[in-house]
Amino acid sequence: MQRMLELGRVSRSSFYRFDPDRKAGARDMELRDAIQRIALEWPCYGRPRITAELRRQGWTVNPKRVYRLMREDNLLWVQEFEPAPGAHRPR
Repeated sequence: MQRMLELGRVSRSSFYRFDPDRKAGARDMELRDAIQRIALEWPCYGRPRITAELRRQGWTVNPKRVYRLMREDNLLWVQEFEPAPGAHRPR
C-alpha cells in the first residue's frame, strides 16, 4: 500500500478521505431525519435541546455536529428580540 501511495504521490490521509466505498453519508442521513422529526415535533427546540433529545433516543452525537446539520438544513431558529414595555432603545 505504501508503495502505491508513493508512486501516485498521494498522502495516506487523502487516499482514505476519498474512499468511494465509505458509508458515512447514510449515517448522516439517518441523523438528519431524526433531527428533522424532533424539530417538527418541537419547533422551539434549539441545538442544545435537540442534542439532548437525540441522546435520550440513543444517538451518540456531538452538539457541533447537530449544529452543522441544522445549519445545512436551515433548521436554526432565530429568536427576535422584543424590548420590554417601557424600555427605551439605545441610540
